[in-house]
Amino acid sequence: DHLDKIREFEGKTDAKPDDTIGGHRLVERLGGGHYGEVWKVEFIGHTFALKLLNGRRAPSEWRREVLAQYALGRLEGDDAKFFPRVEHIELDREPPYLRMEFIDGKQLEDLMFSPAAPLEERMALGLRILEALAAVHRHGYVHGDLSPSNVLVTRTGDVKLIDVGYGAIFDDGRGGDIRISGTPDDE
Repeated sequence: DHLDKIREFEGKTDAKPDDTIGGHRLVERLGGGHYGEVWKVEFIGHTFALKLLNGRRAPSEWRREVLAQYALGRLEGDDAKFFPRVEHIELDREPPYLRMEFIDGKQLEDLMFSPAAPLEERMALGLRILEALAAVHRHGYVHGDLSPSNVLVTRTGDVKLIDVGYGAIFDDGRGGDIRISGTPDDE
């Protein structure tokens, strides 16, 4: 329908497999959304994920996502395990991008339609997702777009949250408003 075509267009860039962006060779498009698309890339002999920000949007429109993704992707300690590690941000080129750890796993969305796992495994996965959300909140963020497509499950069963930046930064305690937003379709 019309809305699906708009959603599909918004996340697309002109990138295609084997293109090179900032020295990164694009291998496979992994997905896309309102702010851009994510590619599996090769860079100096290593595999990464490259989030290409939609160049048709003004930087002010994706600034919150970049800041949240960077802050959570640079954590140290126990909470770092819940987010893809952000290795580099390049905002002064077209298209702007974030280079992140490549997560070898599946979206929760894909696992939901596979043969049912035992109840204990499903409950344990749910608890890991709640732990990851608690980590988001401990660091002053709200996810804002939690969905099965924004939860990655690694081959070892670890949970990684992506697209956290659609959320908001919590109030700093000085009486300011807390603004929580989802994807533009939710606003």
